[in-house]
Amino acid sequence: GGGGVGQGSAWPGGRPSARDSSFERLHDGGVHDGSGAAAEVTGTLRHKVVHRGAVTSLESTAGPTALTLTDYEPDRFRQIRRAFGIEARPFLEALRHKSKERFTEGRSGAFLYFSENDQFVVKTCTAVEARTLRQMLPRYTTHLLAQPNTTLSKIFGLYALDLYGRRLHFVVMANILAQTPLSQTQPQPQPHPQPQPQPQPQPEAEAEGSLSAATSSSSWGFGRSPRQLPQPEAQPQAQPQAQAQQPEARENIHERYDLKGSWVDRNAKSVAELRGRPALCRYCDRRYVVGLDTRSCALRFNKPCLPEQQLKDNDLNYKLNLRPQLARALAQQLRDDVDFLASVGLMDYSLLLGVTRRRFDLQPTRPARTGSASDALSEPLMPEGSQFEAEFIDGPAIYYVGLIDILTRWDFEKRREYVVKTLVGKNRHGISCVPPREYVERFKRRVVEAIVEGRDNN
Repeated sequence: GGGGVGQGSAWPGGRPSARDSSFERLHDGGVHDGSGAAAEVTGTLRHKVVHRGAVTSLESTAGPTALTLTDYEPDRFRQIRRAFGIEARPFLEALRHKSKERFTEGRSGAFLYFSENDQFVVKTCTAVEARTLRQMLPRYTTHLLAQPNTTLSKIFGLYALDLYGRRLHFVVMANILAQTPLSQTQPQPQPHPQPQPQPQPQPEAEAEGSLSAATSSSSWGFGRSPRQLPQPEAQPQAQPQAQAQQPEARENIHERYDLKGSWVDRNAKSVAELRGRPALCRYCDRRYVVGLDTRSCALRFNKPCLPEQQLKDNDLNYKLNLRPQLARALAQQLRDDVDFLASVGLMDYSLLLGVTRRRFDLQPTRPARTGSASDALSEPLMPEGSQFEAEFIDGPAIYYVGLIDILTRWDFEKRREYVVKTLVGKNRHGISCVPPREYVERFKRRVVEAIVEGRDNN
């Protein structure tokens, strides 16, 4: 089928029309009748569906350009989406417009496109990564369905776009740093139907798919609790009601860490390296020029603004402040997830840690005096001794957690990188590029145990 485009699209040269699109029928699970789509079927699963069309650029007079979109393993990815309650139409609608786009800060230089509702990320990947994902997909699907609280990146689709003589592979996955849980943005049935009267009917309750067996990987005890975690609250229904009353104002994520468990070359760029570049302060959102603007950060007394960038292992100087029971549950889930990655020969993955800081007012510890109002007014402000109580404290309050970059195999290129770095004198135990079994054990020790559980690993 042909396609018109809208201006400002993130698609190269424009965006294919979604009207009468076989791509949308594919995600709805429909039957393809040859109108621009060809399927490669083995057994009962489709391994590849190819959609052919055309795209027209508003800036070109050369006429339509041929476009081919390949949807890899559509049936397996549809199974994953349905397990997490993601319906076809909301999924496609969310991807029609973006909230932001940027390149990754790592060596891969992948392009990231964030959906308008901030729930999904479109990320480019290499042909090798795409092949790795297809090879591990059966086991990956089984792991996700068996581990509803998994911290692995939730990948909902793998595609290839052929345009202007080039092929671009990309995946669509859940945004770990999304501040609204995925379960609150999708039409879903009640996870545990009860014969309780409902004051108002909910027509979306019959939609296919359920989130009763799935939670966001960033949902570890911050405003919502995974279903399989220990629940200290006696009334599980009270929490969603409290959430609904909270304001939807977006909070900044003040710090982003990429944690691998290695320590060689694991520092973010210094102020000296970024000197002269325009930047946004990660704490107060002030725009400034790094190294030249001498004003202090508006939220940190007598400290300079710091550029918003991805931090690394050596930049993290504190442990997660989680309840012990929750820390143990999260640590065990991380162990299960990284053991799965090691079992399929993967390494070089990272724990993405987002941190939101908050201010907390303190309650006075001095006992209130009983008496009349005049007695309260006459109470001295100064304490009798030398102790003065603070009015508030601030610090890390919300953590977003998830495993990212999970498609790197211990192949010839990684083996060569390991040998080269060792020969030039770098610590072979401290570099990121090590075999999968060594990588997973180091990750458990230096990330899971030391940072999540708070153990002292000397």
